[in-house]
Parts: sequence; structure tokens; C-alpha cells
Amino acid sequence: MDILGLCTALKESESKGEELSGPDEFDEDYKEKLEKFKALEEKKRKARSAIVLSVIDRVLRKIKKESTAAAMLLALDRLYMSKAFPNRIYLKQKLYSYKMSENLSVEGNIDEFL
Repeated sequence: MDILGLCTALKESESKGEELSGPDEFDEDYKEKLEKFKALEEKKRKARSAIVLSVIDRVLRKIKKESTAAAMLLALDRLYMSKAFPNRIYLKQKLYSYKMSENLSVEGNIDEFL
């Protein structure tokens, strides 16, 4: 995300609680805040889109209920970065019971295994 310049969109605390006061045609500070807010909202949409496009359908179904990119990353961390005991057991079971599929190439089987 950093390459795309979307890291600020992942920091949810920046925009929470930040409200814009009423518009004033001559208030330059308001116009600046409005522009920054619009730019941040656009970055948030782009970051969420990048995550959606980067994960496979099976994973997307698990995180689609999250509305922001930051929430999606937290959900992905909870799902795949956990070192909890059930997760380790599941991974070991997948490793020990892996069987190559005949209809996939060797590269496809290696990708599936990894």
C-alpha cells in the first residue's frame, strides 16, 4: 500500500472524530480541510479496492463485511497471522493430509501447497 501512497488511508484514527464545521464561503481553512477530507476519503476507497482485488474469493467472503481498508487488514491479521493453537493444528493437518491433484500442473500443485 505504501507504494500506492495509501498508508494514510489505513490509519483509521486520523479521520475518526474529525468533523468539519459549517461551510463559510470565505473561510480558507474550511476549504483546506474539505480538500484534505475528500483526498483522504478517495485514498480510503482506493485502499479498500486494492485489498479486494488482491485477495481470492474465498478470503474475500471472510472480510467483505468490513467497510474500511483498515478494518479489512485487521480481519486478515486475525485470520492468518494468529499463532493460536487451533490455527497451528489446522495447518499441520493440511500439511500432513496434502495430496497432489492430477488435473493440476506441478507448478499449480506447488502453489496450492504453499
